[in-house]
Amino acid sequence: MRYVVIALSLLAAVSAFGQVRVSAFYTGPDSGFGGSVELRATPHWALELGTSSEKQKLTIGGIFNGHIIEFRTRNVDLTTHYYFVNQTRWQPFLGGGVHRSTTSSDEVQDRTTAVVDGGVHFMITPHFSLRMSGKGLVNSGHSYDPPLKGELGLAWRF
Repeated sequence: MRYVVIALSLLAAVSAFGQVRVSAFYTGPDSGFGGSVELRATPHWALELGTSSEKQKLTIGGIFNGHIIEFRTRNVDLTTHYYFVNQTRWQPFLGGGVHRSTTSSDEVQDRTTAVVDGGVHFMITPHFSLRMSGKGLVNSGHSYDPPLKGELGLAWRF
């Protein structure tokens, strides 16, 4: 409950300074869900803080003597977006930033890397949209974290 109160307080404070968009998205069949808060300071520029949780499988050791471990990663992304402003219901964007992934396994290391993302919001109403986006991890050297990730979700702008 404390985290909900903190999140709502932060959201109220941020909304006083610019346009805010809250998104919830689906990251894949066995992966999980995520969410983000985006502060749009100008019509073209926005800053987004997103988080997600994903299931992963990884083979540790060799082919014959290895074992498969299953674990969860908790990801946090801080990205900046550039929106291509137009007069249609489609709002495309490109961006980049930092991706942090922590794991629930002692056998796998946490990591931080750069991320490039892009996508589009299809405006169903002036405040409600369908979000389709993708992320590419730069220098994805770990086999458990795929270099490309897709997201499909809903967003509410206020």
